[in-house]
Amino acid sequence: MKAKIFVLLLLLLCATFTYSQVKIGENPDTIDPASLVELESSDKTLVLTRVTDAQMAAIIPLNGALVFNTTTQCIHMYDGTQWVNLCESNTGFTFSDNGNGTFTLNDGVGGSITWNGAPETVTTLEDNLDGTYTYTNELGTMVTITPGTDNQNLIGVGFNSASSELSLGIENGNSLNVDLSDLEESADVAANATNIANNSSNIATNSTNIANNATGISTNAADIAAHVGADNDLDATNELTTSGAGAPAGAPANNNPGVTYYDTSSGELYIWDGATWQQVSSSDADAIVGNEVVGPTDTTLQLGGTGIAADPYTLGVAADGITSTEIADGAVGNTELAADAVTTDKILNGTVANADLAADAVTTDKILDGTIGTTDIASGGI
Repeated sequence: MKAKIFVLLLLLLCATFTYSQVKIGENPDTIDPASLVELESSDKTLVLTRVTDAQMAAIIPLNGALVFNTTTQCIHMYDGTQWVNLCESNTGFTFSDNGNGTFTLNDGVGGSITWNGAPETVTTLEDNLDGTYTYTNELGTMVTITPGTDNQNLIGVGFNSASSELSLGIENGNSLNVDLSDLEESADVAANATNIANNSSNIATNSTNIANNATGISTNAADIAAHVGADNDLDATNELTTSGAGAPAGAPANNNPGVTYYDTSSGELYIWDGATWQQVSSSDADAIVGNEVVGPTDTTLQLGGTGIAADPYTLGVAADGITSTEIADGAVGNTELAADAVTTDKILNGTVANADLAADAVTTDKILDGTIGTTDIASGGI
């Protein structure tokens, strides 16, 4: 590409131009009949001579010469007496270095073109010293150029934003149009600028979300640490604070409603409601604590069965379990005794006294003949 730039500068910016047609770039054998010099490339650019301000001042070229001044970062044109900065001229024509390897040319009426100014693959143009030149492209293809003898000077530069063509004016009415449409990159630059702006917005939003999430994670970590330190798990409502044999007594240590207690002897589970322990599981049908028969407290009754469905608990009267001390006076009357329930063998001698017999309780029909002997009648009894 450096050689192409050199070729273009030789053909366009030297003191004289030959009146012959020159095609540089792709399809070198195809050129428009109205073109003097034509550039064609889908991936190559036109780069002017690059000089400093001091170097430019030392050059006294022909009228219309162009250079790119690296000190001012602009194209300068020699008007015959001085170098004119086209970026500061009143024509509105400006050239800007975008600082990213690209350059933008503006025509002052709203049209612009941006191209890549990076160096490309080297091509060559060799003077054969016989009035001809040999051009060699990047692929090694050589083309011999035979200039004419009609020398002309470059008199002006213009840019058509509608067709993206660079126009070079040549004295005697001739001109050279260079199609730069393939180098147009302003749309890509604008799209990239929009994408960068959108990405910047997304980055800012994501940064805010990350900061919020970090705060939430920190808060959750503190809550988890505090809770684990309190009861060694993460659920604030499932604390099994203690267990033991027998029903719970007294409030739990933290007095929190929802605390549970497990009775290892009965398998019952209790929950603290803030005031009392409530039994939440029971083998007792009514789930009321305190109304269960757990066994006799003396020898009057005896507990039977094993407490399972096939052998339930039962209470029965123990042998000789009911004595006179368990029966209140007058508790057993005639109505409580079955007929012939009291026999003589159940009445100890001397246990029935006069005070135990109601008036006229013993009648002659209740005394069998011969059942009362003299031994049964106390002295003075009759």
